[in-house]
Amino acid sequence: MARFQRASLIDIEELEALADAAEGGNALAEERLRDLNETYSRRASQRMRELENRDMNTKALQYAQHYLDQRDRTRFGAGKSADIDEVIENLEQARKFLSWETSTVGGERARVEGMLDTLQSHGIIDEFENEREKRSFLNFLESDAFADYKKMIGSGIISEAQNAIANGATVDELNAVYQEYRAGNVGAIESWESWTRL
Repeated sequence: MARFQRASLIDIEELEALADAAEGGNALAEERLRDLNETYSRRASQRMRELENRDMNTKALQYAQHYLDQRDRTRFGAGKSADIDEVIENLEQARKFLSWETSTVGGERARVEGMLDTLQSHGIIDEFENEREKRSFLNFLESDAFADYKKMIGSGIISEAQNAIANGATVDELNAVYQEYRAGNVGAIESWESWTRL
């Protein structure tokens, strides 16, 4: 078993074609889907364990846990008696998890190192005295608190612009408000935008 696509992930088009064939009664397509499901579920579950053992609560792991929590499961997989629709759904979700860089310890480390390099290139992490402080700052940037902060300052410019328009502001006056906004928030906004592109 589990003899297909060991090294790479199946193309989504091929997966859809197999699913259509299996749902149409093709026994070979169904067997291949079940084999792929078993392989991908095992690989995804192993990656989840590796991330959990290292306390790396990555976005990919959060996604997987959310998906599995909705099904009252802790790991990917569909039993041998599962109908083909359940197998296909599990296979699609396991494949999606496996395709994300942050589904592996190495991928998460590379992402964090990329963020640290970007911070350093902006001259921001030079202020930190040790690795623990850098990691703590990264955790803050990925927190709900920082997401709320971004929403708050993002809505501020919209409110200011709406007030200016209501009071008959010109395009030049609106641009001045925007420039003032950017100048006051350049570190929080421009750096964040470059970090989130990683």
